[in-house]
Amino acid sequence: MGNTTKRILAVLLSAALLLTAAGCGKDKAAADGEDPDGELTIDPNVSTVNIKAQDNLFTLGYDADYTMDPISTTSSANALVDRLVYELAVEVDREFNAVPNLITEWSTTNGYNWSFKVDTSVTFHDGSHLTAADVAYSINRARRSDAYGTRLSKVWGVSAMDDETVLITLTETNYLFPRLLAIPVVKGEDIDGLPMGTGPYVFSEDLTQLTVYQGYRMADEMPIDVIYLHENGDAEQTISDYSSSLIDLVINDPTGLSRLGYGANNETRYFTTTNLQYIGLNQKREFTCYQNCRYALNYGVDRDYIVETILGGSAVKTMLPICPDSDLYNTDLAKRYEYSLDTCKGLLASAGVQDYDEDGLLEYQLPGGYAKINLDFIVCSDNTDKVKAAQKIAADLESIGIGVSVRQLSWDEYKAAIVAGNYDLFYGEIKLTADFNLTDMLTTKGGKNFYGIDNADYYEYISAYLTAPTDEERAQTCDYMCQFLAEQAAIIPICFEKQQVLTHRDVVSGIEATQYNVFYNLKNWTINTDITQ
Repeated sequence: MGNTTKRILAVLLSAALLLTAAGCGKDKAAADGEDPDGELTIDPNVSTVNIKAQDNLFTLGYDADYTMDPISTTSSANALVDRLVYELAVEVDREFNAVPNLITEWSTTNGYNWSFKVDTSVTFHDGSHLTAADVAYSINRARRSDAYGTRLSKVWGVSAMDDETVLITLTETNYLFPRLLAIPVVKGEDIDGLPMGTGPYVFSEDLTQLTVYQGYRMADEMPIDVIYLHENGDAEQTISDYSSSLIDLVINDPTGLSRLGYGANNETRYFTTTNLQYIGLNQKREFTCYQNCRYALNYGVDRDYIVETILGGSAVKTMLPICPDSDLYNTDLAKRYEYSLDTCKGLLASAGVQDYDEDGLLEYQLPGGYAKINLDFIVCSDNTDKVKAAQKIAADLESIGIGVSVRQLSWDEYKAAIVAGNYDLFYGEIKLTADFNLTDMLTTKGGKNFYGIDNADYYEYISAYLTAPTDEERAQTCDYMCQFLAEQAAIIPICFEKQQVLTHRDVVSGIEATQYNVFYNLKNWTINTDITQ
């Protein structure tokens, strides 16, 4: 659906524009007027906002059955919209570094007592100034939420010392902690309805649109005055609404179960996530209990094929449990673990795994003789890409004489088998935090240690990385950690997933989306909706 439909929509929503001033600050459309056809006639020579879109019609979808509260919402569509209304305490860039935002600076002397300075010149949409108490309130709310509770689980206490200073105490030393504070900030008050934000846009009273907040510090750099909101339907309806231009921007997860087919007539931008696909190895089972055998399997995973052929480029391969987009990723170290079936077979031979009976299959030594290898490789049947990846890995290992049976399980069966240790290998996925903290996953202190790890050295290496106080020491300890984990091979990293920002051709430019904020550096966007569809 093209401009004609959007202009009709503008007529239907023009009354809502007139209501905005009462609850969300000065309304630009009401101040500058509308023409008889219902199109916005904002004069850029009069307006305080730099208008870059031709007809001021740009639309996002939202889920009406879910809250728009940025801390408690579980709707990804609503969370996307919320990034325009509520700002993050700290931004995290595409390399997963912490970038000052509402929190402008931070310091620590020991890695677990942190002091954060808040920009009190920022105002909420009601004109009141941001304080440290608001930031502390928001973080404490986030600690209790489903969306943010896990990443903030090591926070022991949060308090505002004065208007500008927030103190946070952790239960464990972590010099990368600011990377975890990509948390939406709301006004610290108990109210009925949505909390107040400080972002560049404000909700209209009926939640049908967003308008630029005139008190925002970069209001004159926003790419468009009004963003319309369209209620999402089911997946099929969402695809239809996007195809007909009722919605102008969508986020798609091409590697997940929620992926949708939006067609090819799009501009697609990717952003890398901390979602790691990997193989988990059971250290309590025969064959995979041997460290040297697990290590050899590092070389039996064709990551290039999985990423390019199975996932269609919607991931970045990794040999380390650190995203390659991060400055901490050591490319030279990673190259040591590149796919090579010859290396895999050679390392197994060095560990005494050979074809002793010359039947084309490898055997490993046991106290009473030799045993065939038959690895039970489980994968969730719900995701066909993961099934294909597991089958590719199994075929490669079988080509060098390792027996592998790929067992496809329903989601509930798959989870139960992992928790019970009823597997040799499993094809897994985990969403890591921006500090790439593997404590919960790979140590005896972790609640997600499903691999039978009982070696305290795992914790020592991971802790040394997190407690390194300088960039130089952190890079070195990160390398030590990654090398140790590769040699122990409780997991074999495969790739970090990417997600897509889809827009119609020639409508939006300047997108610098990150995992935590699609609208990162929104001031650099240009939006042009005067396009013939």
